[in-house]
Amino acid sequence: MAKAKSKNPVKFGPPEGVVEGQHFESHVELHAYGVHRQKGRGISGTAREGVDSIVLSGGYIDDVYGENEIIYTGEGERD
Repeated sequence: MAKAKSKNPVKFGPPEGVVEGQHFESHVELHAYGVHRQKGRGISGTAREGVDSIVLSGGYIDDVYGENEIIYTGEGERD
């Protein structure tokens, strides 16, 4: 049996009209622009296809946002 296609598939690269480093006010706005598929979650993607978007919101004290590397220590309100 074929697996049903997602209405919101994983996509890589910037959506039309969005530039790298652009600031968004909320998850709702990210979703509306097609940048982040998962409303309210920090990581968007699948284990099979990879991660297509990570929200850097400063929500975890151990996160480090460098120019060339991101250390993302949490997702989903976990300790």
